[in-house]
Amino acid sequence: MTQAARPAGRTLKEFKDQDTENGLLPAEDDLHAAARQGETCVLDEHEKPPIRASFIRFLALGGDEKAPVHEKGVDLENATIEGQLDLSRCKNVLPLYLDNCTLSSDAPITAQDAHLSLLSLQGSTVPGGIDADRANVEGSVLLRNGARIKGEIRFSGAQIHGDFDASGSTLTKADGDALFCDRARIGGTVFLSENANITGTVNFRGARIEGDLDAHNSTLTAKHSIALVTEHAVIEGKALLSNGFKSDGTIHFRGATVRRDLDLTDSVIKQPRGSAFDLRDIRVEGTLHLDSVRDDSKVPGRIDGHIDLRGAHVAYFADRLADTEPENAPGVIGLDQFRYERFVGNSTLNVDARLRWLRFQPAHHQRGTAGSPDGRAELSRFRPQPYDQLADVYRAIGHHRDYHRVLREKHTRALRDDVGISPDMDADARVRTWVARISSWQRLAPLKWLFVEQLIGYGHRVWPLFAVFFALFGLSFVVFWAASGAGLMVPTDGDILVHAAWEGACASDWPDCDLPILKDYPDFSAFFYTLDILLPIVGLEQQAMWTPNWVWLNVLKWINILYGWFTGLMLVAIVSGVVQRA
Repeated sequence: MTQAARPAGRTLKEFKDQDTENGLLPAEDDLHAAARQGETCVLDEHEKPPIRASFIRFLALGGDEKAPVHEKGVDLENATIEGQLDLSRCKNVLPLYLDNCTLSSDAPITAQDAHLSLLSLQGSTVPGGIDADRANVEGSVLLRNGARIKGEIRFSGAQIHGDFDASGSTLTKADGDALFCDRARIGGTVFLSENANITGTVNFRGARIEGDLDAHNSTLTAKHSIALVTEHAVIEGKALLSNGFKSDGTIHFRGATVRRDLDLTDSVIKQPRGSAFDLRDIRVEGTLHLDSVRDDSKVPGRIDGHIDLRGAHVAYFADRLADTEPENAPGVIGLDQFRYERFVGNSTLNVDARLRWLRFQPAHHQRGTAGSPDGRAELSRFRPQPYDQLADVYRAIGHHRDYHRVLREKHTRALRDDVGISPDMDADARVRTWVARISSWQRLAPLKWLFVEQLIGYGHRVWPLFAVFFALFGLSFVVFWAASGAGLMVPTDGDILVHAAWEGACASDWPDCDLPILKDYPDFSAFFYTLDILLPIVGLEQQAMWTPNWVWLNVLKWINILYGWFTGLMLVAIVSGVVQRA
């Protein structure tokens, strides 16, 4: 019976062209026998005998009638693979283990649009990288255990149903992407951990990872560039960049979603010329651990460069960022529109430390400046949202005093921004700025500072209002008491004054005057008179019956009346929330 024709590279006969007894290289003969039995072909690790890449491809595709391959696939160790391994557009490729092997070709392993069962290059040396765009891998991709791969590893748009494991490997592509997995779908965990050393960008932009992204205790190097990109990626598990994770380059999680924790505990990220950690618009449904600090004095971790949390949403926030003075920090922290439910872990709740933490923001987010630190055009103005967010957290956990303190600080800084006063101004410059505003369109700002900020703390601190109230009451009581003894407090009834003048009595001692006409007239009381003029809604008849007979006493009286009305109106506004909302 005539054998059906097969495509090139799909029959054993094509490979029997070597000057050996059976036409195959000795190592190929061993691999052929092992693949037939479903066993591992372990060659001499010192000699690493050669095997043609095309022969491995022949076996991975199932061999032929004379060289059937067990469903366990091709399992090879300690070989030198000659030529380019090309699996592009191949279907139903059997599991392929090429562990501790060396590929001699500088050309990449190609598997674009291929359907693979499993790909393992554990401990192997691959000088040309891997090109597996849009590949479908039913199992895992294993590049672990000291694998050394030079050149770009591409799995763009690929579907990997198991893990992607490059733990303990060395991946090198100095001038671009070392690992390019944008829009990939990975059904397990991505391991870039256990002392993995990656030079070049790791790119998971738009990828979906059903497990964790585990890069603990690894080193990423992309100087003056982006070391890790997960922009708009979805990570169903945790993102672990912790426990000795080091990055010489930016970590970019903009717009990503992490269903559990994002952990940077004890990590070291260096990008002193720009953004070290970009978390803009990220969603973390667990805890964001930023336990690394801004100096080396507290914990092993350090983030050297800017941290951008603008628009990020996290459930819980654990950090030590407030442990450093902003003036000593190696970068700013963008906090505008950063939302979190509460602080956990090692995070401090000390309100002074947290207000100091808010000062890490870029200068153009705290007052008007020329532009943003990354050079992008951005509106320069004071950002109140970080203060509102911090205040909401304090209120939710019952720290009401800290809640009012934060909101008072927000309004204070907003007023300074309106006036043009910056935190780094000295006292003389601040005074000159306030004085200049009195003669400008902002002349109401000093009045707002005096009455709204100093007296009522924008509705969050009212004790100065009452302190002035009682001080004014005490002073006025003494003055009116002395004035009554000096005959400077007189009745308001004109008939009494005319009668006293006719009799020539009571001119200097009205309180002790014994005219019959005063028999039913209320006696003057300095205490109740002062109380009557200071409390606008209380009628004690003293103000209606007695009045000062000296211009400066009348000035003091009107000061009491006006301050009494001011106090009453402010209390109503505070209780109703008008002042705080304003």
